[in-house]
Amino acid sequence: MRLIYAALLLCAYAFASDSAVSFVSIVDHLKGATVPIVCVGQNPDGTAFLISVEGTGFFLSDDGDIVTAGHVAQGLFAPGRIPACPIPAIYIPIGGWDETAASVDLRVSFINRCWWSDTDIGVCNLKENPFTITAITKKPIIAVLEGSLQQEGSVVAFSGFPLTFLQPITSQGIVGAYQGVEPKVGPKVMVLDKNAWPGASGSPVYNINGKIVGMVVQRGFNDATGLAFARTSAFIERFLAENRKARQEEDKKQEVPKP
Repeated sequence: MRLIYAALLLCAYAFASDSAVSFVSIVDHLKGATVPIVCVGQNPDGTAFLISVEGTGFFLSDDGDIVTAGHVAQGLFAPGRIPACPIPAIYIPIGGWDETAASVDLRVSFINRCWWSDTDIGVCNLKENPFTITAITKKPIIAVLEGSLQQEGSVVAFSGFPLTFLQPITSQGIVGAYQGVEPKVGPKVMVLDKNAWPGASGSPVYNINGKIVGMVVQRGFNDATGLAFARTSAFIERFLAENRKARQEEDKKQEVPKP
């Protein structure tokens, strides 16, 4: 019995170790899908300088669109904001993130336009598509949405850009609860037992399989201190479908009729 028990413990330890290594690899992989939403200025020589980090975004396709929190997208264009945001943008490491390097070469891409909804989900398109820029040798990662809800107690993580960090960081927690069920769509809010940091809004929340299950939209305050709140993937998927349709209809209206 002792030998069997010891063997079971060894197997359990090996499984836990393999799972931990796998999740670490997933974290490293999905950091490549995240980008900071920033405000920059432009020097006379055409180079950009950083003014502020506004939040986080991530790629769900290679069309160059960035998914982020709605209030982050809207805030970029808020009239009279202080400090001003001369040029909304993102930046991408040309050769990928390298935590061991003293410096990382970055490519700045200006944001062309953003859309947002009352569910606090936004999407921005860029003036240059990072997936077609030859100077970016390591292309961003395209994340994948997970449509099904994660069970309460499931391990998740989110990666993003704190307001004072130039590289992404990751926090890990569990799904604590769901709130705000909408018929035919499901719960709107995923409650995480890990507080977020300023700049985390728009960060993708992903499970141990590397699928996006939500997006951070708010960190906890007062009685909710220690918690973070995320929009579930079902609402992200619905917003993107509606936005895609609206943009296609807008493009049709702007087409010049052939004589």
